[in-house]
Amino acid sequence: MIPKPSKAGSWITLGLSILRFVFLPLFLFCNVSPDNRGLTSVLFESDTAYIVIMMLFSISNGYVGSICMISGPQIVRGEEAGTAASLMVACLGLGLGIGASLSNIFAKLI
Repeated sequence: MIPKPSKAGSWITLGLSILRFVFLPLFLFCNVSPDNRGLTSVLFESDTAYIVIMMLFSISNGYVGSICMISGPQIVRGEEAGTAASLMVACLGLGLGIGASLSNIFAKLI
């Protein structure tokens, strides 16, 4: 498992998760609705570019999410590991819900 559950590993994981914000403008420049564009223009005309960007996004999401869910309970004290795991699952569900609701807003931005 890279990075290992430690203080430095926590910072590396945070940096990797923040770097994933680079994918948002990439998705906005994909060929989603070329005739009805308001905010952005189409930079990636090929659907292959969208597929590659989506594959990289999903692989990085799975990897960073798994690293967080595995190393989170290992970093806290032993008696707090169950509580930390429950809190992480609740935050994951909340994040997925917020992401699903924001997807409509991003679709309108295109």
